[in-house]
Amino acid sequence: MTFKQYLEQTGPKAWIAKKKDVLRLWSSLREDMPLNPQPVSSNHVGNRFDQDGVRITGSSQFVNSVLAKLKPLLFYSEHPSLELDVKYRQVVSDETSNKPSFACYINVVQKGE
Repeated sequence: MTFKQYLEQTGPKAWIAKKKDVLRLWSSLREDMPLNPQPVSSNHVGNRFDQDGVRITGSSQFVNSVLAKLKPLLFYSEHPSLELDVKYRQVVSDETSNKPSFACYINVVQKGE
């Protein structure tokens, strides 16, 4: 098989933005832009990587500082038909590290009937 045939079989490449384009987009965004996540279906099974959500990783100080910027998402914690699914945990690594790291996951989920 030629390299060209291999590339044709593997399908199109996933889109990846260049750093300069990300920085240009990021700096152009309005700070008052509303958070508008699409809720995860109540019958969704499996991982949620293809769903709207937030993953924050790093030190607890960093995770907490980002959470402070995401307070508008707390609206969904008291919504009648939606719920805020939040997981916050320490990450155990096989590597020897002196500092603990953490992961926080946030999704808005439709409440089951």
